[in-house]
Amino acid sequence: MHTMRVTHLLLVLVVLLLASIQSTNAQFDYPGCFPGQIQFNSTIVTSGYVTGYPTVCINGTFAPICSEVSLGALGPAILCSPFNTSAGYVGTPPNVTLAPLNENDISYTVTGISCDPQYSCSDPSYSESLCANGYLNFTCLKSLCDGPEISLYNNQTMIVNGFEGISGTVAYCYEGSLIGFCDDGSIDNEAAQQFCNALGYLYGEKVASSGYSLPTGAVYLSDISCTTTQDGSSNCTEGQPTSNPACYNGSLDYNVKCSGRFSTGVCNGPEISLYNNQSVIVNGTETINGTFAVCQDGILFGFCDDGSIDEEAAQLFCNSLGYIYGKKIPSSGYRLPTGALYLSNISCTSTQDGPTNCTDGGVTSNPACYNGSLDYNVECTVKFP
Repeated sequence: MHTMRVTHLLLVLVVLLLASIQSTNAQFDYPGCFPGQIQFNSTIVTSGYVTGYPTVCINGTFAPICSEVSLGALGPAILCSPFNTSAGYVGTPPNVTLAPLNENDISYTVTGISCDPQYSCSDPSYSESLCANGYLNFTCLKSLCDGPEISLYNNQTMIVNGFEGISGTVAYCYEGSLIGFCDDGSIDNEAAQQFCNALGYLYGEKVASSGYSLPTGAVYLSDISCTTTQDGSSNCTEGQPTSNPACYNGSLDYNVKCSGRFSTGVCNGPEISLYNNQSVIVNGTETINGTFAVCQDGILFGFCDDGSIDEEAAQLFCNSLGYIYGKKIPSSGYRLPTGALYLSNISCTSTQDGPTNCTDGGVTSNPACYNGSLDYNVECTVKFP
């Protein structure tokens, strides 16, 4: 039986990273502001958003951004970093109009901007002319999410014969900022398993992206690496925010499918039992038969008789129940309770001193294993003295 312990996934929030980068760029040559510093002008502040004209420090003075300038993938996160959020969009909220800028106060205008996770927006292109088509309006959302910390966006839940599976886009919420993961080939194979463990599921696998992107304002990380220690715990670390535009259109969202909830409460012991059992005593000899099951941490595990269980298993299962002899018998057709998970590929071995061990190949999603017709039934005879 698999035993797993999940440790908390620690992710570094891009907003805090970028804010700390800005604070290191101060130059004594420009007493008014430091290159790349962001400030909003004509600002309207509410409990839900901040909107205004974003300006960037150029030559010691703040310059507004021309309306036609493209911000790139990371631009919104960096523009909103002074408000400790990464979520924002071009424009103002409905029915909100900003007071026009006083163009007599404008020395420079930003005509091109490239925001980088290492260097902020510290090297924009600029002009000494006014913007012919007006100035960029931008709105920063105070909170894009409110928890839980790890979740599946755009998720779908499926229950087939009591077997629950959920799929969706992995996202991490930290203090109102939403972080996604870019499936650009830089995420290692263990990540899906560890994300699903953190969400409370036993098993996880990567699936194709649904094409539904995370909400506008989410920041994407790449280079995710997960390691598992000898005691079964695991940790995941990420590289850095990515500015790859393909990560922000939904096609490279990291999607997973999780199954097998921890502690579903289907059972509470004993650890090994026969469900739907019948006992017969003939001339003092007891025979019992039923569906073999194991209860662990509130989860009931059955065994799928799909041809993958070796011949020794029935004998060893009966031994574990306190009987000398055991054999496999046809399924009774009475299934285990809804919520039970079924294992397949059971293999049992005997050691020289007598004890035996059985291993399994993991939970199966084969629908035929969940309707009772493939339950693994045994008949056990003669209790140990």
